[in-house]
Amino acid sequence: MAGAKSAHSRLCFNPAAVLGTQLDGSPCEGYTTTARVLNASSYLHANLSAVCGEAEFNRSKTPENLLTPTLMVEVSSASTAGPD
Repeated sequence: MAGAKSAHSRLCFNPAAVLGTQLDGSPCEGYTTTARVLNASSYLHANLSAVCGEAEFNRSKTPENLLTPTLMVEVSSASTAGPD
């Protein structure tokens, strides 16, 4: 999410660092919130997502949409839990 509060950014950094370490050397790739995920009929910008195996994208859209996430992580707070 662009323009997030500093506390949110810090909370997202730790799982990203851990996930990156865990994915290193595996057949999985990690993505940040800038990757747009198409889930059924809605677009999501999860704080972190990962794909194990071959990632599939809908490249006919701008930005491209990740179609095959294996994992999606969303850092929520009391004020964003509903929309997230």
